[in-house]
Amino acid sequence: MYKDTVSNSFKLGKVARIIRDIFYRLDYSEIFLPAMDKFSPELRGGLKTAYKNEFYMIKPDVTSHLLSSIMKEEELKVFYVSEVLEGTPKGTWQIGTEWIGGKVALKDKIIEQISTVKAILKSLGIADFLIDIGSLRKWREMIDQYDLDRKIVYEAIEKRSFSAMGSMDIPEAARAGLMSLLQKRGKTCDDPLIDGIISAVNDDCMMVDFGTLRHFDYYDDIVIEIYARHHGKMIGGGGQYMNRGKDCFGFALDLGILSQLASDSLNNCQEVDTND
Repeated sequence: MYKDTVSNSFKLGKVARIIRDIFYRLDYSEIFLPAMDKFSPELRGGLKTAYKNEFYMIKPDVTSHLLSSIMKEEELKVFYVSEVLEGTPKGTWQIGTEWIGGKVALKDKIIEQISTVKAILKSLGIADFLIDIGSLRKWREMIDQYDLDRKIVYEAIEKRSFSAMGSMDIPEAARAGLMSLLQKRGKTCDDPLIDGIISAVNDDCMMVDFGTLRHFDYYDDIVIEIYARHHGKMIGGGGQYMNRGKDCFGFALDLGILSQLASDSLNNCQEVDTND
């Protein structure tokens, strides 16, 4: 199934080492979650298996796995390197962070983590990237206001299909609202939180895009996706969620894609200021 595992591991390890250094400088602690855990409704992704009449999840989504493992209320700034499975035996290697709880305002958490993404990509020699930021709350408000089918609406958003929205049997006001949100792309959006984040980051890489969706249902509102302009796949993404009534934010990057995009100067990379 996996060809040239050792050579590929060397490539992933070189990238992971650089990113680890950045996380440690920012006072994140590395966590190591078990490869398998008992099945619970809180776990997302992963590969389900059975052992002695018990169901288990192998390599589930890291955020859901971490949240299900926290036993007390505390602030956590953690990062991880993990293979993640999505219902098949072949997974993807991710490196990411979670900032859970604490007294730091949500806006400041998001700004720091976006700045961290920028630092990582620049350290790897990846300069031509975009970070899209969107709001799930705005879609949910529209869906609830007109009592729409969330699954159908989200499928249309993910496909960026105006024709699908145009063919829905819904009130014209709802159709106009959905299409207006899907077309919303630019540097501002009249959302104080998003506009404040973009203003603070102050970088042309940031773009409002309400067509940005993340698949996990634990995300509460703000989500981001990271792209290389001339690469067909998403580098990574993240979002805001709640734990024990506290705002949290995290992101994950695809190590395999990063290793493909990283410049040849990896061994000579310079320390990057995360406030760039």
